[in-house]
Amino acid sequence: MNTNSIPINLSLPQINKSLTLKERTKLFCTSLEHEQIPKKEIEEALQSWQEVSLLDEPTLQKKLRATQLDIDTFGKILCATNIETKQNDDWMHWLEEALQLNRSTPVEDTELDLHLAVRPFHLWAKKKVEDYFQHIPQINQMIQTNSVLDSILFDLVDGLISIAGRTLVLELHIAREMGELEGDHSEARFQSFIKQKIMNPDQLEFIYNEYPTLVRLLITRTHYFIQALLEAITRYISDRKQIHQEFHIDPSQPLTSISAGMGDSHQQGRTVMHFQFDSKRVIYKPKSLSVSDHFHELLHWFNQHGFTPPLNGYHVLGKNDYTWEEFVSSEGCTSEEEIERFYHRLGGLLAIVHTLHGVDFHYENIIARGEYPTLIDLETLFHNEVPMSLEDFAQVRANKRIGESVLITGILPLILFSGKEESGVDMSGLGGLEQEYPTPILQEENPRTDQMRYVRKNAVVKLKENLPKLNGQFVEITPYVRDIINGFNQANQIMLEHRADLLHDEGPIAQFKQDKVRIILRNTQFYYDFLLESQHPDYMEDTIEREKILDRLWYRRKENGSTIHEIEDLLEGDIPFFTSIVDSTDLISSTGKRIPHFFPESSYQKVLKRIQSLTSEEIEQQSNYIHASILGNVESKNHLQVKQYHFTPDPSHHLSVQPLISAAEEIGLHLSKQAIYGVKNDVTWISPSPTANNLWTLAPMDFGLYSGVCGISVFYGYLDQICPNSTFRDLSHSALQTALHTGKHVADANAFMGQSSILYTLSHMTGLYGEKEEWTSYMEELTQFIGEKVDKDQHYDLIHGSSGIIHVLLNVAQQFNWAYPAQVAQAYGEHLIKHAVQTEKGVAWKTNPNKSTLLGGFSHGTSGIAWTLFRLASATGQEKFHEWGLKALQYDRCLYDNRLQNWLDMRTNGTSSSPAQWCHGASGIGISRILCLPYLQDKQLEEEIHSSVQATLQNGIGYSQSLCHGDLGNSDLLLMAGDALGQQQWIKISRQIGHHAIQYKQSNGKYLTGISHFLETPGLLVGLSGIGYQLLRLAHPDQIPSVLSLQMPIKK
Repeated sequence: MNTNSIPINLSLPQINKSLTLKERTKLFCTSLEHEQIPKKEIEEALQSWQEVSLLDEPTLQKKLRATQLDIDTFGKILCATNIETKQNDDWMHWLEEALQLNRSTPVEDTELDLHLAVRPFHLWAKKKVEDYFQHIPQINQMIQTNSVLDSILFDLVDGLISIAGRTLVLELHIAREMGELEGDHSEARFQSFIKQKIMNPDQLEFIYNEYPTLVRLLITRTHYFIQALLEAITRYISDRKQIHQEFHIDPSQPLTSISAGMGDSHQQGRTVMHFQFDSKRVIYKPKSLSVSDHFHELLHWFNQHGFTPPLNGYHVLGKNDYTWEEFVSSEGCTSEEEIERFYHRLGGLLAIVHTLHGVDFHYENIIARGEYPTLIDLETLFHNEVPMSLEDFAQVRANKRIGESVLITGILPLILFSGKEESGVDMSGLGGLEQEYPTPILQEENPRTDQMRYVRKNAVVKLKENLPKLNGQFVEITPYVRDIINGFNQANQIMLEHRADLLHDEGPIAQFKQDKVRIILRNTQFYYDFLLESQHPDYMEDTIEREKILDRLWYRRKENGSTIHEIEDLLEGDIPFFTSIVDSTDLISSTGKRIPHFFPESSYQKVLKRIQSLTSEEIEQQSNYIHASILGNVESKNHLQVKQYHFTPDPSHHLSVQPLISAAEEIGLHLSKQAIYGVKNDVTWISPSPTANNLWTLAPMDFGLYSGVCGISVFYGYLDQICPNSTFRDLSHSALQTALHTGKHVADANAFMGQSSILYTLSHMTGLYGEKEEWTSYMEELTQFIGEKVDKDQHYDLIHGSSGIIHVLLNVAQQFNWAYPAQVAQAYGEHLIKHAVQTEKGVAWKTNPNKSTLLGGFSHGTSGIAWTLFRLASATGQEKFHEWGLKALQYDRCLYDNRLQNWLDMRTNGTSSSPAQWCHGASGIGISRILCLPYLQDKQLEEEIHSSVQATLQNGIGYSQSLCHGDLGNSDLLLMAGDALGQQQWIKISRQIGHHAIQYKQSNGKYLTGISHFLETPGLLVGLSGIGYQLLRLAHPDQIPSVLSLQMPIKK
């Protein structure tokens, strides 16, 4: 490198550190081929790269093939330090100019802030734009240059500080720790840092020299910013007359300001800009959007073919490589009818967007313009997907089906970034209400002090403009779901009736063939996280260190030529950007490089196939997804607390068991039609899945007993026993196969949602179909796994913890005469004793590790644990377990309120009585007392059973029909209590409950499941398979065991 070109106060060795791997590779061939580097040093460099990048050997080789390097050359490049070349890079000339400007331009009175650290780049950009303006004739008649400069340079400085801020704060802390700052308070020391280190050109350049990767990134981003800005202004000047005419702007009005950074930065700093005039705004987008014109022509086609109320678009002025668009502002509605029409139109748009393979229509891409929902960013229509290199398991196929459904458009509610503890955030086109981000966002803390730092804090998603308002207030969406579905069905019906016209060679779909559309290979947030991490000070001293982090993009990635372009974009500070032509299979990078045959087929062909395959059945399926998606994400805390019907117990009538069996069989057949099969004899279903904030999102079923394929397997296994059918038998086995595949990586051991679910299912499948070597082997492995998880349990209860696990283990020990499961059960019993909480009246457990509440009840509290300890004492002969069971029972009994004739609900700190459900309250408590009868000579148990039955009949029927917290679960109490205490009328009432559920279904077209808005779900504890299972049990309690009691298989 020619040292004469090096910017002042920046050294050659440090400048070399700013070079990318690609640049170093080019220099290696001429400068380093004779350099001798010790083998150990090369090995250490390669090891360091792999440790940081997380690349295993095969993935590293994949990267090297893509970059046309061998491992030896790659290692030498990493170690090379003395790179020389005669090349004079442009960025160093730009930096030299910026630094000279900073030295020669006096600092005006200004606020002492970190923004002064990027003053050289600000000055350089300002000079470049001013020089440009000077060469434009009559510029002041078209542009208020001073106000435009001020507005746009603010965006530049803001962007540069977002890159450099953490590094500058690190230098602030170093200076403070070294005692270099003056002042007797924190604010004064911060000002001292600005004056000494930032405003002093020598000191500022010293900092730059320490972080060559940072300084190169800053000057490069500034150059890109200027380049993109001047390109936009040049285009405005060229199109000015047409812009003012098309968007009805007074020709005398000059441009007053430009706002950049209105979206992500792509293609060397290009971004959406707002051009502001005195009375209007126009949106500039640095990309061709002919797709917008053709979309609006398609809306007109739908209107012509009878879509009502008519759809509307917005004004677009398209050019070859860029677009001017009308600024669409939100407007409110003034009547209920306008809200209805808004959602009807949105349903129509949803159908059209889905048909055109549209994605990413989140809350920022829809504007509620009165009664017109307006889609404002159409670049992601005709989106093409990269085929995943995954084996075709049922789960994979289910996810693929979701990915081809209306759910993928981004319009319907979709919870992102959710996890076991994270509630997630809804950023869909129907989301956008104020909500908290699920993960903390990097923000300043203690600004303008020497304690300033960047920390991750909770942040709130601000209200957007995508949802309609009635008289200034947002309206609840639930009443308008039918309007959305009606609009969706109407648009689809038009496509069915006029399919030939739509697909004609001169029809509206063919007009899109040559349009350029965006391809989103990965979530923008994913890229942003990488970009943010790579700008940490640790990676600003040497670009090689930054590339190590970005190389994680290769991890678990099928190499298809795109990753190298993603990394190059991120190195330049951009979000990676790819496009494709609608009728092409090629992928185009941000720099215009083509990756031929990237896709198996063009998005145009995919859209044609979707239209050609459209059927009434498919429309109905997608309508069901819309219904479930919206209602599942509408909070409905009280829906299970409102009676849906009244039930009058009447044991006088003899009710046939055949309707119960027929209804269960009908459920089995219904679910079989929704089954999604894989290539490995596995099966799954798409089902509402709970999120951490008690909402529901559609996803493939999990593996567990509660709401997953284990529960489905148990249901179909017993259905096959009562109604022999090869379909039922195959589904039972296939559901188990899915559980064995998907559940093996789950860390939890619990009985309803963990590995014990599989063990329980295997024990029942063996009881039903006989022993199989494979199943036996799995049970042995699972028992070993469960035995290793004793100390991990923090829930202790029947559903989530040790209590339920113990029963599954004791079942297996008894069923197969195995000793080890009983030993593991005893270990879990010791774990329960160890973590019991002593109270004035007995013991209890903190069954939620995040709360101090001590619950009673069966599934989550002490009545279930008491029964567990009694049974464990009997099975092991360990009297201490019995004693602790008595203590647990003592606590549970102290929660009974004679005045309420019910047990108190400790979830509300005892301020109310518990509901009468299996999971909480009288029903489950009564079942626990029945199960304790074999282990206790205690007359109070019978009294409590009577109390629980009365409380359940008075307060527990008519809210839901699920097993967990509904009528069919409560029927198990009556069935078991009637059998245990010889009360035949209770058994008759239990069957009456089953018949009542069937009658409700016949009258209303659905069962009342146990989830939000009673949405249909296949799962056992809250869904249809559980309802079907309990109907079978009510018909044949001698053959169908109680799954709510984790009962073992009944011997034939």
